[in-house]
Amino acid sequence: MLIKFFPNGKGAGAGPVGYLVVREVLDYDANRDLIRDADGQPMTVARDPLPEVLRGDPVRTEALIDAGRHQ
Repeated sequence: MLIKFFPNGKGAGAGPVGYLVVREVLDYDANRDLIRDADGQPMTVARDPLPEVLRGDPVRTEALIDAGRHQ
């Protein structure tokens, strides 16, 4: 996956970094509609294959994003 930093980004690095390394994500059907359980709560599914960090450190990447002047 290729990642690019944009100068007009807003917010902390936790969002994008967390999204890239999280094991479970929201579950969607074939029409990209969110699947909910009987109580109306969003369901999650484990990614397959699971994300794997090949190089670098997610914590340091998050800190680098947070240190940027474009927050």
